[in-house]
Amino acid sequence: MARIIWSGRRPGPACGLRIRVTQSSRKAALLALLRQFSRADRRREFSFSSGVVGAVPMNDARALDYAEGGAPFALLALLALESAQFILAALLPVRNCALVARAILRRALNRPPGPLHAKSVISLGGGGGGADPYFGAFLASAHEPYNYLKIVGGFSLRERGWSFAETSLSYRTLLGLALQGLLHPLLALGRLAAGAGQIEGWNAKLLFLMLGFKETRGGIAFQNRLIAAALAAHVANDAVRTVIFPMEGRSWEKRLLARVNARGARSTGYLHCALTPRHAGLLNPGFFEADELPTVLRTPGAMAVQAIAPNLTSVQVRSSYFIRGDRPEAGASPGGEALLFALTGNVEESKKILRAIAGLKLGGDARPVVRLNPNAASYGRLLRYTRRLGLDTWHEAHAAPRLCFFRSSSVAIGYLRMNVVPVYLDLEDAISNNSFDVDGTRRFERVTVGNGFALEVAALADKYRSAFLSDGPELADYYLDQSYRSKTLAGLNELS
Repeated sequence: MARIIWSGRRPGPACGLRIRVTQSSRKAALLALLRQFSRADRRREFSFSSGVVGAVPMNDARALDYAEGGAPFALLALLALESAQFILAALLPVRNCALVARAILRRALNRPPGPLHAKSVISLGGGGGGADPYFGAFLASAHEPYNYLKIVGGFSLRERGWSFAETSLSYRTLLGLALQGLLHPLLALGRLAAGAGQIEGWNAKLLFLMLGFKETRGGIAFQNRLIAAALAAHVANDAVRTVIFPMEGRSWEKRLLARVNARGARSTGYLHCALTPRHAGLLNPGFFEADELPTVLRTPGAMAVQAIAPNLTSVQVRSSYFIRGDRPEAGASPGGEALLFALTGNVEESKKILRAIAGLKLGGDARPVVRLNPNAASYGRLLRYTRRLGLDTWHEAHAAPRLCFFRSSSVAIGYLRMNVVPVYLDLEDAISNNSFDVDGTRRFERVTVGNGFALEVAALADKYRSAFLSDGPELADYYLDQSYRSKTLAGLNELS
């Protein structure tokens, strides 16, 4: 257990143990529902059926309520709304056309792929090799040549030290995808109807259809198809013998691995960040077919190996490094009185937490400050909302906070390195995104974002007024090993 040095009365047991016990049946029900969705989506066309809980565009409680018949009229109303928008998208598939147009422009405005190297790194986001949001500065330190493909959202059209995945597509294939984009809603409708027939319970069937309609009319399903086609074209080249990618169990990853394995090539899935229970497919059986698994799965630390290996017995699961990047303040000691609230890019949950923070009335010098994810697409929107509520935002130049209230486990672990006490912001989901919940040997404090939120935060602020963790860095290395920074890497062989 983490050794806590404190003054005053000894801290009591960690908050939230009661919730963890009573929610076990809800967790089992949600996993059973997601397994049904995964089996029904054999083509891996949709994101919500991947087994990544965060890909379901509603909170756990609402999804379970709909699936178990707790809100039949609300589900029917939502299905009617999504159906109407789906019909409009089928008649005018504007988003699909925009995705094809973007792919054609990226193909035309950038250099066509040159001679390919044996190793390919596939990543996401617009950052270059020295600031990749998944692989950090690791790519910049690799001495051997590699193909660097990126799946990039938004309106970016010019490459910056990498290749758009779409540049692997020929113009002939792009023309075929353009025709598919026009017909895709109708094709998706047929697959959704077939998939719903395999699901037990009418409410669960309707929920499956509603979520499928939502992804189809929003262009997400067609984007998955376009990404899969681009990656398939790349790995079809005999020169590519090893593929390295950030693994979370998403649908496009499974389609990629099916192609790689069919060719007899090798693959390494890198669990780039903290393992959390919301990576349900990695921690629970029933979400992968045999040909959808990598040769090797690298984890950011030893704890993740213990959690994943029993489920993925046919995969070589190895402990590796947390290479997403380090925090500028790493190594600092708690010196500020601020209570840091570190949020994710999820708009719905972050707004709920921000409203709760705005209602805090803390005494003394304990002031709340908000840390948003600057790499999230929602950053500007959440920043404006934070300022509208009159809340202060966090700057890297600030002294380390006294407490870190977190949703992202990797952020909490980063502050563990500064001996800051982490506190989980519990939204009472059936499956939390707290990586510490995966590890049965350690438990950390948590507060529930609800009616008693202000009292719980005030109690923790008082409890840890002069407390700090004496073994934070040691504990952080247990979850996320950063020892690669003190080693000389051999290049991409460290991953593959």
